[in-house]
Amino acid sequence: MADKTIGSLTAATQINAADLFVLEQSSTAKKLTGQILLSWLTAAADGHGGIQTIALTTSSDLVDTYTITYADTSTSTFDVTNGAQGPQGDSWYVHLKYASDTPTQDSDMGDTPDNYIGIYSGTSSSAPAHYTDYEWFQWKGDTGATGAACTIAAQAVEYMTSSSGTVVPEGSWTTTVPTVAAGNYLWTRTKLTFIDSTVVTSYSVSRFGIDGAGAVSTVNEISPDGDGNVALTATDIPTSDSTSVQSHITSIESDVTDLQKYEIRHISGSITALPKSFSYNFITADHRVINCVLGTPSAVVTDLSWVTTTSDVTFSGTLATSGSTTIDFDIVKVVTP
Repeated sequence: MADKTIGSLTAATQINAADLFVLEQSSTAKKLTGQILLSWLTAAADGHGGIQTIALTTSSDLVDTYTITYADTSTSTFDVTNGAQGPQGDSWYVHLKYASDTPTQDSDMGDTPDNYIGIYSGTSSSAPAHYTDYEWFQWKGDTGATGAACTIAAQAVEYMTSSSGTVVPEGSWTTTVPTVAAGNYLWTRTKLTFIDSTVVTSYSVSRFGIDGAGAVSTVNEISPDGDGNVALTATDIPTSDSTSVQSHITSIESDVTDLQKYEIRHISGSITALPKSFSYNFITADHRVINCVLGTPSAVVTDLSWVTTTSDVTFSGTLATSGSTTIDFDIVKVVTP
């Protein structure tokens, strides 16, 4: 109560005979029991028809004045002097220190938990620096004896199939590996039993593939068939020039076909009585000249050219001197394969 004001106390709602009050009477502090107060109130009420109310009417410092209203409406008052507020109590603190053994000097203490704990309880807001200010207790027991090694007494490996790879299956596990359907999961359960009867169970799971089906989604934008195979043609395979292998095959086949439509013939002959500048016509009958050489060693030819039509070829050029020369040329003829 020393650290509380009178106004902060819980108000009493009735007076009991065992209650005890403190009041000032003739400048002297006295105690008043509830029984005496009740007797006085009863006596005061005699001749007034009883008490109607008792109410606190004024307060001054530690003195509270109560007014008694009787049944006949007459009143009387009495004062209650409250005890003075006591001095504020001191704050209390708890500090802890630690030591590896019962300390015998201040340097034996530390702040890291150890075998012994020191407890200070007092009014010092900071932890005392002297070990004698603490009460010491051994709070960490001695190291116990080394227990026997926990070895494995038994082990078992069991198997079960499941359609789930995340939920541990329930049912009968077998000690032999069962047949697993494609796409399903094989669960392996390992149970280790130690000599202290502790059982540790672990699981592993693996999935069986579906014969390669679905191994790829597409190859060159071609989807696999029901067996997971992708059938590609030469048209589906691109080359470095962004065309397909089929286009290259078609081009080569075209070149070969065109080559088969031609036969190459070589013609060699002598031409006499040519002027220095000449134009010579040769009947070819649907041939085309593809190569031509004129002249003997003495016949130097310049500006040689030829023009071919569907039925002949005309050679034009200039000889070193007029006279005879030889002519050699190759012709190709379009034939029906």
